[in-house]
Amino acid sequence: MAPAIIRAGSLPQERRIPLLQKLSRILREIISVPDMPQVASRPAGILVACLLLATLSSGSTFPGVMPPPGSSDGHVLRQVVITLDDLPKTMGEESLGSATMVTDATLAALSKHEVPALGFVIGNKVFIKNEVDARLDLLRRWVAAGHELGNHSFSHPSFQKMGLIPYEDDVLRGDLAPRLIMAETERPVRYFRHPYNQTGPSSEVKAEFRAFMAARGTIIAPFTVEHADYLYNLLWVKAREIGDEKQAERIRAAYMAHLDTAFDFAEELALDTFGDPIPQVFLIHTNDINARSLDAILTRLEDRGYRFISMDQAMKHPAYATPDTYVGGNGISWLHRWRYSLDLPDRLRQEPDPPGWIIKAWRAAQQQAEGD
Repeated sequence: MAPAIIRAGSLPQERRIPLLQKLSRILREIISVPDMPQVASRPAGILVACLLLATLSSGSTFPGVMPPPGSSDGHVLRQVVITLDDLPKTMGEESLGSATMVTDATLAALSKHEVPALGFVIGNKVFIKNEVDARLDLLRRWVAAGHELGNHSFSHPSFQKMGLIPYEDDVLRGDLAPRLIMAETERPVRYFRHPYNQTGPSSEVKAEFRAFMAARGTIIAPFTVEHADYLYNLLWVKAREIGDEKQAERIRAAYMAHLDTAFDFAEELALDTFGDPIPQVFLIHTNDINARSLDAILTRLEDRGYRFISMDQAMKHPAYATPDTYVGGNGISWLHRWRYSLDLPDRLRQEPDPPGWIIKAWRAAQQQAEGD
């Protein structure tokens, strides 16, 4: 099989020409702007743009890129990175006992499926009076199990509502806990994930922050698929609090079904964007429903043909060198961002939502919480 990311011959002429025009413009902008921040991604951006231009112009395959590994029966194996936000435990019941329970269950599931996970730490969930040492120990267990820690800020602020300097200060404070634990094994903190995946209120601020992080050797972590686990988690926890196990199981069943729906869409969107499968980056949270369901989630992904890889491995795929020029308050996936950069049709409205009854119940729960 010829190695490829984009099999240009499979793209119709009407798809190739707009891509050529857009990539030519991006390449000209990268090369010609004299005051463009000298971030680490610029050489990669130039390289991928040149390769894509050569590929699309010739109608041949993308040179030098290995296809996804095949199984013994000749079928293509899919690849996915498992990333978990809000370590040691996400919003809600955040007692040390609850955080310990979630850590126990999450690490057990990851170990069972031999997953090299990337966990993003929120600083103010670690530095809690009289619990700092115990919560650092929870993070230490992640690293001891072979996983990597990243920075998810200190207070989880909205970049849309906070100025650049205060936001950078919050990010630096958030770096302390993961850096302290990673340094014990002589490893740096290499990845940062924006709270709410809001990457900046303007192109200028976004570029300044990216340069700020690049100077520290830190990469902005992307994601390509998520399935609203925070929404299901709220409803599942509330059902269990009132002892309605039947409703809790109904919610969890809908949650598992939505996993397939979300991956179906992400896989098709990647094919529509790049012409071939790409490694997916899955975003979930360290919450109660995932502590209960992660083993089943990972089993479901294995049943779909996925094998688990690290973020480093995924980022080597040329798709991840595609520029992200999107600016807006929505924390949309990088598949949508890349389509925006490549001037492809916007398919955000086609992103599958949870079932209507789930959304209705979640909105009612939100209104009740605001009333309390």
